Amino acid sequence: MAEKRVPIEKKQEIVRQYYEGKSVEQLSGEYSCSKSSVYRWIREYPWECAREAAVPQNERDEFFDEAYTPADLGWMFAMMGMVQDANKLVRAEAPPWLVS
Repeated sequence: MAEKRVPIEKKQEIVRQYYEGKSVEQLSGEYSCSKSSVYRWIREYPWECAREAAVPQNERDEFFDEAYTPADLGWMFAMMGMVQDANKLVRAEAPPWLVS
């Protein structure tokens, strides 16, 4: 089965729409791609699309000056995943006496 090539701009547009509130099911149906592809693109392009997502004024937190939007949370979770992956690599390469 041949893999369908999707331009990077289209992938980033799909991810941007995800961060703006569309569900993965809606996006996969609208763009005729699998849900797993959408999830993969969300992991691949978190920073570019999270930065460009709109910040609605009505979602501001009462206790902080800054709001945590779905785009902010998506970026934070992506960074946490990258840190966890880096930790796994460090532990795999470290000598056993160094890893607790």
